[in-house]
Amino acid sequence: MERLLLVGENFFPWGDRPCHQICLYYLVSLADETQIQLDGAFRALDDLGGERIDLEMRWIPLKKIPILTIYPAPVKEHIIHVPDEIIHFVYTE
Repeated sequence: MERLLLVGENFFPWGDRPCHQICLYYLVSLADETQIQLDGAFRALDDLGGERIDLEMRWIPLKKIPILTIYPAPVKEHIIHVPDEIIHFVYTE
């Protein structure tokens, strides 16, 4: 099952460059949880405009969301209280 929840536009500086990020947030459920690492961190390398960045990602239990700082900020409320319809938000840092 998957369902689009949020469409977010995020405006933020990346060093001295202005960035405009468009994000799609989905509610998903896994058909087979053995196919994805659910505990611990996993890493990815990305190349952003010629600058290589090392990303660390991890799954977070939903019960921990209220105590975390999450960016962009509007996402947090919609993760805690899943909307019935698609929400569009604009966040400027």
